[in-house]
Amino acid sequence: MDSLSLALILLAAFVHIIPHLVLKGAEERGAFIWWMLFLNAILYAPVLLLGPIPKGAWPFILGSGAVEAIYIFTLSRAYATSDISVVYPLARGSSPVFLLVFATLVLHEPLTAAGIVGIALIAAGILLGARMQWSGWAVLSGAAIAAYTMIDKAASRLIHPLPYIYLVLFVNLVLYTPFMRVDTIRATWKAARWRIVIAAATTPLASALVLTAMRRGALASYAGAIREVSIVVAAIAGVVLFRERAGIERVIGAIMIVAGVLLIALRG
Repeated sequence: MDSLSLALILLAAFVHIIPHLVLKGAEERGAFIWWMLFLNAILYAPVLLLGPIPKGAWPFILGSGAVEAIYIFTLSRAYATSDISVVYPLARGSSPVFLLVFATLVLHEPLTAAGIVGIALIAAGILLGARMQWSGWAVLSGAAIAAYTMIDKAASRLIHPLPYIYLVLFVNLVLYTPFMRVDTIRATWKAARWRIVIAAATTPLASALVLTAMRRGALASYAGAIREVSIVVAAIAGVVLFRERAGIERVIGAIMIVAGVLLIALRG
């Protein structure tokens, strides 16, 4: 993997944790997500001027949007029952494993032995950092992450990343709207408007950075694994912001994640 693609994915990892942190602090997560998607549709509408939308891209847009809606739902359910330092690592840690299988079987990506070991190190480090605690919703989120990443990789050859992500999130908004109550939406905006704005501003950026790296040739399985370095950031944030407990398992897990990223970057 070239250094620019690696830098883009690592930057995406840091940006990606921001909306998760503000989502964890929300009382009505469903309404919070709806507002986030609604503001995305307003703030990023100008990206549609970057170029025409190829007809061949629409099946990927609709497919990725539907899978991401499943991801958002399962993630919000997971956060309702577990700590961010458990849910986020488990969801993101299971994703590279699912993605390795999907990308190999469906996209026929040529993986190296070092790349496979790197992915395994990242996944194992993340699961260890989560202290092997279980959340079925989080694992379902991981499967959804792998599925939409694979779809996004296929779409990256056809369309500019920014309008693609914009339209995918717009599909999310359309799917989410029928399940919202007006009174809940109003109350959530009053209680968390600034957190909503922050989440809306950062959510598309992380995805666009990863898509740009994949457009440059980064394999979906490698990109999906490397961006999970955000797990280390999430663990630190969980301890500092939410006073969640840390332990030696998370330290060892963080070392394994960094080792996996380096192995993919240097030998993958």
